[in-house]
Amino acid sequence: MRRIILALTLIFASVYFSFPSVRPQAQQQLDNAGAIVLSLNQWRVTSGVPPLKPNPTLERMALDHAGYLLTLAEVPGGSAIHVGRSGDSPAQRARTVYGWHDYGDASRTAISEIAYVGANPAAAMRFWEGSEIHRAAALSDAYREIGVAALPHRFGAVYIVVLGSRPNVLPALVDEGNRRLYLTNERYRYANLLQNAIRNVTRVRLFDADGRAISGWQAWQAVIDLPASAGAQMIVEYNDGELSSLALVPINEAILATLPTATPTNPPTLTPLPTLTPRNELPALVSTQPVIATAQPMPDLTSPLAIPAVVSAQAANVAVIYDNQMLVVQNIGTQRLNLRDLIFVTENMSFSIHRWQTQWMNGTLDDFPATDCLHAWSWLEPAALEMPPICRQRRSVIMLPPEQMFWRSDFNIYWHTAQEVVANCRANAGRCEFFINAAR
Repeated sequence: MRRIILALTLIFASVYFSFPSVRPQAQQQLDNAGAIVLSLNQWRVTSGVPPLKPNPTLERMALDHAGYLLTLAEVPGGSAIHVGRSGDSPAQRARTVYGWHDYGDASRTAISEIAYVGANPAAAMRFWEGSEIHRAAALSDAYREIGVAALPHRFGAVYIVVLGSRPNVLPALVDEGNRRLYLTNERYRYANLLQNAIRNVTRVRLFDADGRAISGWQAWQAVIDLPASAGAQMIVEYNDGELSSLALVPINEAILATLPTATPTNPPTLTPLPTLTPRNELPALVSTQPVIATAQPMPDLTSPLAIPAVVSAQAANVAVIYDNQMLVVQNIGTQRLNLRDLIFVTENMSFSIHRWQTQWMNGTLDDFPATDCLHAWSWLEPAALEMPPICRQRRSVIMLPPEQMFWRSDFNIYWHTAQEVVANCRANAGRCEFFINAAR
């Protein structure tokens, strides 16, 4: 058991510190925030609940609220500790400020917040473990992501923990030392009321970073063995029998981990100021995220999957144009875009947009100009193809073996920055358009 807990410590520490965020004026206590994540995840795993993946949006929420509390003459107690500067609840802030996705209605948001003011993470954990309502939130399998703030206070620190889930976002975390993969599932109580959303996952399969299958379908389990051929990162496909969701999973994060500094074992503590916002008081955003509609073989999709309302309300700024001979990716917006985290995924392979980032590329993927293009075609073409007239400039060209021309079959476009599928493209459609919030 001690070996397992140590391995979990490495995993959860590495995942926590891998997410950058903008700090408020008060300095985040990284060691203490990391210790909260580690302790909560160890508590969950030993209780048979999947660990939580740190999310930069939830961390931003936690930091902003903790920073606001420090501007008050006194940090309030009871439920008042969760009230924001505009009189809003955590879920209202999630909806109106941070763009958190709900489960189809403003009353269905998977967001909870727990808080503590005191000397150290150990004291915070002791309180949450001893409080029925906080224990229920911390150990709920309805939540899959976490953000933590630990800002200095005269009594130690203000700790704010935001727990959340989003439709079709199912993280996976790696225990590299023990060669295990922790999987999540959709357990939020309102998930079954949402259309075009993955529900109870029954099977998974794994791909390496180059899109090669490294496992066939296998029954979903909370923990599975990590394949030896996984490489530096892998893709997990979750499937509920009808719909799928992808998770891109770094494998070697634990190797790069830096453990948080240990906290004193017997520090003075402050009378805690905790409460949990009840789930039925959590209003939400306006829509859901899309999923990959795949099975084996890929089912016939009669229409493209819906893009989240917060995304589809924006005019498309990326177009993928293709035929049997070639593919073009174009910035059709008016601003420069960061395209570097786009991945094209078919039933049998994934194809990163990084393939265009060659030594001959004019510019970079993360500062891609409006109306400019990327171009790809088969290396069996007898001569180079002309630049499409729709392009102001062709920034990079790649020639591929025919078996890598992924657009000849149905494919999905995954945007890793937001961990969502932004488009579902049919092989015979010839064009896919979508919006990414990646303006430079």
